[in-house]
Amino acid sequence: MLTKACLQALLLGLMVATVDTAQAAAPAATTITCHRMCPKCGQKISEKLQMMPGVAGAQLNVEAKTIVVVAQPQHALSPRTLWEAVENGGEQPVSLHGPAGSFTQKPPF
Repeated sequence: MLTKACLQALLLGLMVATVDTAQAAAPAATTITCHRMCPKCGQKISEKLQMMPGVAGAQLNVEAKTIVVVAQPQHALSPRTLWEAVENGGEQPVSLHGPAGSFTQKPPF
């Protein structure tokens, strides 16, 4: 028969395993900061980013001049491809921070 202490230890172990699994499953996000961010251009860029393969979503923040791009599970997004998508949309990135690293110039990959 299990003692109260054994049951508590077992429950604590299950809770820790659940938290670790939830943290491991968090999607990878990349934050792109631009020199300026016109609302219309930012929306257009955000929509283009959302249509890219491997992208789960893109969130525009005009005031902060940022777009946060979230990758689909099991997908790695190319920092260079994201940077160039912003450039092609008419804005100039000044930094990109994500799982592949931090960049203040166009990434090499």
